[in-house]
Amino acid sequence: GHTGGVWCSQFEGNIICSGSTDRTIKVWDVHTGQSLHTLFGHSSTVRCLSMFNSIVVSGSRDATLRVWDIQTGECKHLLIGHMAAVRCVQYGWSGGSSAERMTVW
Repeated sequence: GHTGGVWCSQFEGNIICSGSTDRTIKVWDVHTGQSLHTLFGHSSTVRCLSMFNSIVVSGSRDATLRVWDIQTGECKHLLIGHMAAVRCVQYGWSGGSSAERMTVW
């Protein structure tokens, strides 16, 4: 599992994604409990996740968002533009931060 506390999770179908203070996202199989992938890339706590089909978007205290393919574990996009931690994300329309700013990609 994670080596730090879990701050967020998302569930869809037979997959759960969890984000942690260990700066990773784990992709879990609901039926087996096995970790399918560990997604590395953030330099600080993963604070929020939004999942749709085989894509999960993660937001972090490192002020970035990342778009991941959860089937391959590949980071498809790195989104830079916030001035502070990203505390919420909704896949498809916006990301939010503690800087009282919303960025739309």
